[in-house]
Amino acid sequence: MRFQLTGDQRALRSAVRDVVGRWSAAGALGRVAQFPAPLWGAPELDRGWWRALGDLGVFSLRLAEGEGGAGLGLPEAVLVFEELGWALVPGPLVATHLAAGVVPGAATGEAVVAAADGSLVEWLEEADVVMPGAEGAVAMRSVDPLTPVHRVPAPARVEPVAVLLTAAEQLGTAGRVCGLAVQHARTREQFGQPIGAFQAVKHLCAQSLVRVEVARAAVYAAAVTGD
Repeated sequence: MRFQLTGDQRALRSAVRDVVGRWSAAGALGRVAQFPAPLWGAPELDRGWWRALGDLGVFSLRLAEGEGGAGLGLPEAVLVFEELGWALVPGPLVATHLAAGVVPGAATGEAVVAAADGSLVEWLEEADVVMPGAEGAVAMRSVDPLTPVHRVPAPARVEPVAVLLTAAEQLGTAGRVCGLAVQHARTREQFGQPIGAFQAVKHLCAQSLVRVEVARAAVYAAAVTGD
């Protein structure tokens, strides 16, 4: 399947990347989640920056215009969440997005919403609302220190759109990592030349790119089909 973004979709993707890129360059995204003392404690969301994500339209993207949203669809949401993943924006982005129009304040970033997806809940302690309830949740250590998680006893049903938007975030992160790897291969020198000149390193970078593009095709296809 061949995908060709519309002019509006390209403009949306570019605008989001520009904003989160400027935040990242200014160190703002690092302040969205702040570590309390001691450092191994759970990070705390900066509510001011969470509201800034709401102002950007991250959470209200798919709400109808009459409800204060942009009235866009899943393909546009996937493009936005891919950029959020590229910038490593922390927080329960998907859960709050899905709660827009249901939980007061979610669309504007005034409320932080967590969701029990499967057997896990992200950002439970910072959430104003958990959908559904997470009684008996037990804190767990996460591989990502900016994603505190809790395990819930009874697995909840996983929302398909949540899976898709999470995949879009992961796609953005994978694309960022691939780009960083290629950049490193071009600048890191060994034996008097960039390591990217060696065939083995070229193959690793090429394989990484192929995996990212195959994943992108799958995520985009799911978004179009789901819409």
